[in-house]
Amino acid sequence: MGNRYNDTAQGCHAATRAILRTDVGGNSNPGDCLAGGAGVLLAMMLAGRACLPEHPMTQDNAEIVPFSEGLAPYFAILNREWIERYFTIEEADRVIFADPFNEVIKPGGQIFFVIVGGEAVGTCAVVRYDLDTYELAKMAVKTEAQGRGYGSLLIEAAIEFARAAGGKKMVLLTNSILSPALRLYEKHGFKRVPVSIGGDYVRADVQMELSLKN
Repeated sequence: MGNRYNDTAQGCHAATRAILRTDVGGNSNPGDCLAGGAGVLLAMMLAGRACLPEHPMTQDNAEIVPFSEGLAPYFAILNREWIERYFTIEEADRVIFADPFNEVIKPGGQIFFVIVGGEAVGTCAVVRYDLDTYELAKMAVKTEAQGRGYGSLLIEAAIEFARAAGGKKMVLLTNSILSPALRLYEKHGFKRVPVSIGGDYVRADVQMELSLKN
């Protein structure tokens, strides 16, 4: 795969080094990316670039990498696997699968992938909901790759991204029958709240939130 962060500009690396120190396990002390210069992060986000750590987060032989056009098809493939197993594909799914760059990346979000042996086995999206809120969405890990901690790596990358972007809160929508996913979210500090943003999805009957304030 070469340098997994080819999509991230060197300027973003410099800004990240100044405000974000991340070790291999994903532990970090994130600050506000905008502190490095007025509008630096916003400009990079609008250009479709993430403000990310310079080195990929790893677990065993797995790496977390950001969106690229080459990986884009796997965002839909991996999510369709679990959605079609438990539910049905909805119009909101089709919209984001058809154009993940314009739906997620361009407005200031990011899509992460778990790469193992050159294969994408997991993914999640971080959708910019408003200036203070980011949504963790479309998280999926291939059935045969589950139980190896890849979901935790994705959540950690998503939280780190949202915090570095200045987010104050992360939200997610899920369904009450997905018990393993609920336990994973709770493990990472998400708490159940009344559903208030799930209008686009029939299957969304659980909303969870996580404060990103240090």
